[in-house]
Amino acid sequence: MQLDSSSRLPLAPDLDQTLQEARAIADGVGQALSTAHLLFALFTVPNPAEVLLRERGVDEDVLLGLMPRSAHDLPKAVRAVLDAAEQTALRCDARQTNTLHLLIGVLRCKDCVAHDLLERAAGPAPKLRN
Repeated sequence: MQLDSSSRLPLAPDLDQTLQEARAIADGVGQALSTAHLLFALFTVPNPAEVLLRERGVDEDVLLGLMPRSAHDLPKAVRAVLDAAEQTALRCDARQTNTLHLLIGVLRCKDCVAHDLLERAAGPAPKLRN
């Protein structure tokens, strides 16, 4: 799942696999792709964002326990997170957008389910972002 044709950076293999897993998770439960699927997919592929989250005591079981039944993203929330991830990668002068950039993108997009889950699981976003 490429960001889109206007993307300036390619996806790192870990992010590409994570996005494919997120799509598979969403399809598997018959839902539209959401930021929550992106977040849960970080735990299906070995990657630096997963390591960071686990170091902070966040894993898929913690997130599942915090997941509200009626949580829905605003329209285009996934696009906003992916755009924020790419912008972060560009600011870091990276050659590819990776899972750490995705995690920062989630933390920057306050109006999405994944951001809410992370704050509830790990505390305020600025603390985790730093």
